[in-house]
Amino acid sequence: MGRSSYGHSIKWKTILFSGWPIIIFAKEKVTLLSQPKYKSIVKAAQTLEISTALTREQIRQKYREIVKQWHPDKSDENSQERNEMMAKINEAYKIILDYLENYRYSFTEEEVKENLPVDSQDWWSDRFGDDPLWGRRS
Repeated sequence: MGRSSYGHSIKWKTILFSGWPIIIFAKEKVTLLSQPKYKSIVKAAQTLEISTALTREQIRQKYREIVKQWHPDKSDENSQERNEMMAKINEAYKIILDYLENYRYSFTEEEVKENLPVDSQDWWSDRFGDDPLWGRRS
């Protein structure tokens, strides 16, 4: 962190581009290389065979299933390949967990409703409200 000539704190980061240092200044947190990070998350999801929206528990179960398939102790054949695949699986799981830990959750009414499991009582109430004939069911 540096100081401007006006006494304000400035966040900066130095990176190398083709061997030359480049300093990037920002008023807020510096975020670099979001595209490669995105690609690593997608690749990790592919490694864990995650193709749809899953809960954290479902991701953990998927990870455990794949570990059972590839764990070196499960088979004597080609243990070098199994060791490499286990390292790849563990790294993918670590990337996915890191993504989940740093994911920003939205608490807007629309997104909360969209992400909640469908409850028949809520579904009925959303459509018919408190109408005396069709409203809230008991």
